[in-house]
Amino acid sequence: MIYHSVTSKIYNNIARLSNNTTILVLIAGITGNLGTRLAKVATSRGLQVRGLGRDRTKLDEKKTGIIESFITSQTYYDIPALETAVEGVDAVICAYSPTAILDLEGHLLLFRAAERAGVTIFLASSWGHPLDKISFGEYKHYNTHIAFKQQVAMTSSIKPVFMNVGIFADLLYGPFGPGGWDTTGANPTIEYWGQGNKRKIHWSELNDVAEWTIDVLQSKDIQAGKGGTYQMQSGASTLEEFAATWTKVTGEEVNLVNRGSLEDLESLVYTARKEKGTGRYIEYLVNATSLLHTRGAFIITEFDLMESSKTRTTLEEYVTALLTNRNTIKEYIKKLESVH
Repeated sequence: MIYHSVTSKIYNNIARLSNNTTILVLIAGITGNLGTRLAKVATSRGLQVRGLGRDRTKLDEKKTGIIESFITSQTYYDIPALETAVEGVDAVICAYSPTAILDLEGHLLLFRAAERAGVTIFLASSWGHPLDKISFGEYKHYNTHIAFKQQVAMTSSIKPVFMNVGIFADLLYGPFGPGGWDTTGANPTIEYWGQGNKRKIHWSELNDVAEWTIDVLQSKDIQAGKGGTYQMQSGASTLEEFAATWTKVTGEEVNLVNRGSLEDLESLVYTARKEKGTGRYIEYLVNATSLLHTRGAFIITEFDLMESSKTRTTLEEYVTALLTNRNTIKEYIKKLESVH
């Protein structure tokens, strides 16, 4: 009987979408940095938006556009709030903060609520590097994403949407960025091993990401419930290019420091994993990321060209904007450090 009920809801949603009615999309984490931008793009394109979050007062409709409603959840496991949030929506976008608990447990609870409501379009919280060249346990930060993807593939008929966009631009010039951007000295410092200074690193600016995400949501394949993985980028730059662009815009020189060979980095990461374990992975995350970048594990070779991805933010444009909003970015980096 439960199966029949869910199946009926799925068919009803598919019929609704095929009738070209206005799409109602739930954005979970709407008050976050990405969630706010997703809402702005969605409302500007005529979509109805419902928000899910913990604090309604953090929602600024001058930034998001007027939304259909806001559902307050006390915790990520607030099942009644999740059930209310997904009721009657056509699509769900999970834009939770990137914490281990939300990436897996919160993610799955939201997905199951959407599944029970008959929602056929679920955009997973991905927006990072591709997972196909790494195995579970190799990069602790992505264990939760791999686990979510595998669990859903094994247990659900819904085909989620995943997006590979590289690293968010807001992290490039921060402590969790490529090379562990360090500003404690007279000049910023970036570390690398082997030929890591020459390896291209994919990155994407948040406004670009929001545009692409809604492009994907509105595409025919996704509206038909086909799901899949989409790959985009604002740009791909080396550590040398990150440094050179910073110097060009700010006039401030950046120190690029070679810390040794690729083998030295492998040994460093291996030792850190052994001594600090999974629970303290954040302490060696930058080096683990550098290792995979240097090995080429995060390289994206094929990209999906959506209408809005034809015009993308350049690195110089991003750094210029970063300096204009430096206090905002510092607050964002501080928030990221606190959640980890």
